[in-house]
Amino acid sequence: MNAINVKFVAIARIDEGDLLCGHAIERSFESNFKNEASNLLTKLKSFRLEADERQQCHSPNGCWFCQMDKENVVYLALCSKEYPERIAYQMIEKIQNQVEEIPDYAN
Repeated sequence: MNAINVKFVAIARIDEGDLLCGHAIERSFESNFKNEASNLLTKLKSFRLEADERQQCHSPNGCWFCQMDKENVVYLALCSKEYPERIAYQMIEKIQNQVEEIPDYAN
């Protein structure tokens, strides 16, 4: 697997539907991916995700892997369709663990 299989990663508050941060591997697609992530947040909110629940959603740009923590912060990764789910969620968990080390990160 090479890094291009991961296209975009983001962190968001599901309650407000706001992206806290996002990064595209290829900068020219960042705006598109941010818009898609914002639309996905609306969809995820209607699913009523629970803490540590995972959700996978397909799009024309690939597959979104999503996981919400106990503070209603959602971690998103847009990957190529063939990218292994297990690896995507390992990456999300590493990001989540680092974010959770930040004092008062949810505020």
